[in-house]
Amino acid sequence: MCKIAQNSPTTTSPIIERKGNGNTTMRERQPRREDYTVGWVCALPIELAAAQAMLDTEHSSIRLQINDPSIFILGSIAGHNVVITCLPDGQIGTSSAATVAIQMRSAFPSIRFGLMVGIGGGVPSPEHDIRLGDVVVGRPDNQTGGVVQYDFGKSTSNGFVRTGFLNAPPVILLNAVALLRARHFLGRGTMTEYMEGLKDMPAFTHDRDKNRDVLFEAGYNHAGGMTCEACDKEQSIQRDKREGHDIKVHYGTIASGNQVLKDAHERDRLAAELGGVLCFEMEAAGLVNNFPCLVIRGICDYADSHKNKKWQPYAAGVAAAYAKELLSVIPPGHVERTRPMRRNAPGKLFLVPFQRDGNFTGRDSIMSELGRRYDAAAFERFLSIALVGDKDTGKSQIALEYAYRSPQHVPWLSVFWVNASSISRYRRSYQDIANSLDLPGKDEPAVDIVELVLEWLADEENGPWLVILDNVINVGVSQETGLPVLLEDDVTETIPIFPSFREAKHGSLLVTSRNLEAAISIVGSAENIVHVQPIDEGPRSAIGIGQDMLANLALDSPKDGRTPLSWAAEAGFVPVVKLLLATGKVDVDARDSNYGRTPLSWAAGAGHAEIVQLLLATNQVDINSVDYQNRPPLTWALFNSLERMKPVVKLFLATGQADLNIRDETSDRTALSWVCGMGHLEIVKSLLETGKADVNTIEKYHGRTPLSWAAFDKHQEIMKVLIATGHADLEARDNEEGRTVLSLAAGNGLEAGVRALLETGKVDVNSKDRNRRTPLFWALKNGHQNTALLLEEALSG
Repeated sequence: MCKIAQNSPTTTSPIIERKGNGNTTMRERQPRREDYTVGWVCALPIELAAAQAMLDTEHSSIRLQINDPSIFILGSIAGHNVVITCLPDGQIGTSSAATVAIQMRSAFPSIRFGLMVGIGGGVPSPEHDIRLGDVVVGRPDNQTGGVVQYDFGKSTSNGFVRTGFLNAPPVILLNAVALLRARHFLGRGTMTEYMEGLKDMPAFTHDRDKNRDVLFEAGYNHAGGMTCEACDKEQSIQRDKREGHDIKVHYGTIASGNQVLKDAHERDRLAAELGGVLCFEMEAAGLVNNFPCLVIRGICDYADSHKNKKWQPYAAGVAAAYAKELLSVIPPGHVERTRPMRRNAPGKLFLVPFQRDGNFTGRDSIMSELGRRYDAAAFERFLSIALVGDKDTGKSQIALEYAYRSPQHVPWLSVFWVNASSISRYRRSYQDIANSLDLPGKDEPAVDIVELVLEWLADEENGPWLVILDNVINVGVSQETGLPVLLEDDVTETIPIFPSFREAKHGSLLVTSRNLEAAISIVGSAENIVHVQPIDEGPRSAIGIGQDMLANLALDSPKDGRTPLSWAAEAGFVPVVKLLLATGKVDVDARDSNYGRTPLSWAAGAGHAEIVQLLLATNQVDINSVDYQNRPPLTWALFNSLERMKPVVKLFLATGQADLNIRDETSDRTALSWVCGMGHLEIVKSLLETGKADVNTIEKYHGRTPLSWAAFDKHQEIMKVLIATGHADLEARDNEEGRTVLSLAAGNGLEAGVRALLETGKVDVNSKDRNRRTPLFWALKNGHQNTALLLEEALSG
């Protein structure tokens, strides 16, 4: 254990202010244990020393429980009361880090967030010029929370599979990082100033001429000895000399594990496998899920065989300096208004009152559509979808199957099932959720149990969740809020709808209902409706026709509003379709009474290219026939996997008759708009090559053009293709926040897309949305440093 301080009574403990000349002065009384809000964790004594040196004021220690072996350094930085601790000497790794974090959280119950500060091994690459003495900060992206544990998972027949997910840093820290990066862009950082304060401490004295930064080729191993004096300098990589002495900070993924990595080939292999990590270390994976924190690492080596300890003090110092500057941009009052860490971090919950249906089959297109939409949201925005269909069409069974599938794709997801068929059942479901969560106040009569659970759902620290709102019957509008509410006679109840959780990026809602109007009022727009129709009888009818074709005298007689050809076309029964067409007695273009869809529409929607070809060859079909949602067969074809979609779209385009600009009623989007958002580059090119696709259609719900959708859904190659046409409106603004294409691309870190826009010379780099936020603001806010640099260059040019 790092024995730095001894426990002493609180009442007589003074505060000691650290002065530059080593003098100390008495100050106000010792803060109470409840006054400490920031936890700082180190792994090594040199890291602890660097942290202690950064304190503006050092406090005396506080008496802990007699059986508590923990020892802490207490002090303040920029008005924040900080607790610093170190792992037991010689006990590094994720498990020790987790233990120390639990002890700190238990001893200081008011800690809001943590900082994991110390040294790490850098991963130099052409994309990231990482050098010794640089700083790496763990930043979340679409795949990780900023830290990935590379040695945790399971062995399978296909090799080692990593499992689990590590949480992202708290929002207050991510906001501070964005602000700090902006300061660094403007040349207003103070890290160098803080490092000056370490110059008088021998342990942190650093001679760059003596301790040279040498990066060797990955295939060249250390020649032996404590230093690299005997190593062949001809095997070193020549790098451009850096200008100035500013400390370079990198933001990205940090890899954490329980072993010291000293192999350059293994370093590069793991880095590539993990999607491009910037640093390797040994403690963060044990912290982040139970101790919400930001991981900050000073680079002391390159995680190769040439690893030595010469750069460790300086690297520890720069990491501590970054942590101090980070705290300096966070107002203490903001920290105090956030919630303390929980003693026990919540795990995932699965509160579904039904067993999985082992006989569930079919519904592939709907299950794929649900998966595609929720995966696209990726907990970056709240998403609500409604399954709408008549009674006994299988809506709840689909929702149940999705409830069981979801945690397989998102292992940390909590799933809650709410029966909305009546107010009493609705409240009972929320009472069950509150009981399972053991929420304070759940048994108090005066507490609104629904509001209590909704408050829990709104808290991002509780992790991502999916609420299934099953069997919604009637919905009204609250006179107080103007928002939709459940309605039964004259009784109303709150619903976790989109407007309530616009900022709850970690939540999603799946609704089932027979009432289309009610469903739309909950999920926000017709675009979020997935229509469910019965399919069980269709294949059986088609099979029956195939078995007794010649005896069937009523081939155009509708069954459940659909003809046998319609059923066979959707089911993909090619022989049956051929037999039906050969009779010459079927209406090839008959529209069913329930949905207004033709056999061509059903075949296209199911991705059956051979059947589409058979129907087109009859010359008796209207290729642009729209259903009751105003969707033509071409649009239906787009809701398949790319492999099933491509041949169908090719067939339609080959006719030269497809109207590419028909808008469906549920989304007001054209075929081009859909595929730009889906990311299907090849289909986009095919549509544009016809010369008939309007590149500037604006759908009415979000106000986005095809180019806006490509930027919003992060498809920059599609952006480049649309921009290259020379016809796309580059300054189109959406309806939601008034953001331009450049703003959306910058906020998503689409460097190639931003560069393509800037190279046109036709975009306003300083355009402001309705909240007066510029593209540069969005790039910095979301941590896209390279994108921000592109915008800075454009602004300065």
